[in-house]
Amino acid sequence: MALASLIPNATSEFSYLYSEVNGNQIIWWNPLELESEVNDWLSTAAGNPMCVDQLIRFVRVLGIDQQVHKGLPWVAKLVEADPFRIARDTFLLPTWLIEIRLTAANVGLQTIWQQVVDDLVVAGVTQLALYSD
Repeated sequence: MALASLIPNATSEFSYLYSEVNGNQIIWWNPLELESEVNDWLSTAAGNPMCVDQLIRFVRVLGIDQQVHKGLPWVAKLVEADPFRIARDTFLLPTWLIEIRLTAANVGLQTIWQQVVDDLVVAGVTQLALYSD
């Protein structure tokens, strides 16, 4: 958990006993400005499912094109280290991959997307089986 917590994310509406802010979540960081820090973090976080989910929360503040351009290669590095461990314990990854599928194809990152999906299907993520080659 400590390693995953090094990457910021927005607070959710239901995370705290009392809501301190009305309206939309406050985004106090820009993932694109933290690229070098994320790149350093990736080698330590590789293979950690909590880190994958935290990274997805981190990039979801970006537009879908930027999520794919920056987030997909980052996520791929985390997954390739231990797809079986990631497959067992990730919560957000399969849904996020389905959400970004068309954009990944449109921006030329279909190969990376497909490799992540195939690795996860081999590791047992049946939710992605329809998308596997």
